[in-house]
Amino acid sequence: MVPRMLLFLLLVSLLPVPVFAQGYLTFPHFATGAGMQSEIVLINPQQRTEISIYLEMYNQDGSHARDLFDGYFTIIPPYGIKRINLGINGPPRVGWMTATAWPWPDTGANLSNGPAQLVGSLKITLPGIGSSTVLDSQSGQTFMLPVKKQGTTNTGIAIANVCSNPLTVIGTLRDIDGLILGTYRSTFPAFTQIAKYIDELIPGRSSYDGSLTVAIGPSVERCIQMSVVSFALGSESGDFVVQPVGKIN
Repeated sequence: MVPRMLLFLLLVSLLPVPVFAQGYLTFPHFATGAGMQSEIVLINPQQRTEISIYLEMYNQDGSHARDLFDGYFTIIPPYGIKRINLGINGPPRVGWMTATAWPWPDTGANLSNGPAQLVGSLKITLPGIGSSTVLDSQSGQTFMLPVKKQGTTNTGIAIANVCSNPLTVIGTLRDIDGLILGTYRSTFPAFTQIAKYIDELIPGRSSYDGSLTVAIGPSVERCIQMSVVSFALGSESGDFVVQPVGKIN
């Protein structure tokens, strides 16, 4: 039986994204250590332009994951692809990351050429269980997703503050008729992330079936953005499905 935490590190979901992102990708969840491995795949979709890639990686407490690939810089030729593997040794590590692309040799110091198009994904593999892929996640202020907790069936959610300032995040749990069952409120310091099951995020009930709205509270900060991912864990080990997370304008 695979420990519950290890399953959560593996089972992540994706948000709707454009086919080509303009210069900046956010991968709101990665996992390494304890036999797990994360592979970052970056593709240059342009025919004539080399692009430079800069990776920034964060631990859950918002600190830079400098012992992984934080600050990593690479060049991808036209129509080229780059695969970057994170290690599998050591204790479990959870976090989130960004990839920024610029036309080479313009690395962003001179913005005359603007950001470059970039395609990317991040595959997390847990031996004996399988793999799950995280695509670029659109940041926003309000998200909504389905949730269910019944027996061993559960819903997991990860929330990342992608800003350099703190944010207050408010969660509202509703039943299938839209009636409020419970709430969550927490302040996220800069660049921090949490990953919890729904009954851990909003405790007090043995079962849930409905929806969760996650929103950033009133703020005077310059940056007001977060990324949210979710998955549904089934009744058997390895039984899971990725599920939609709707961005609400």
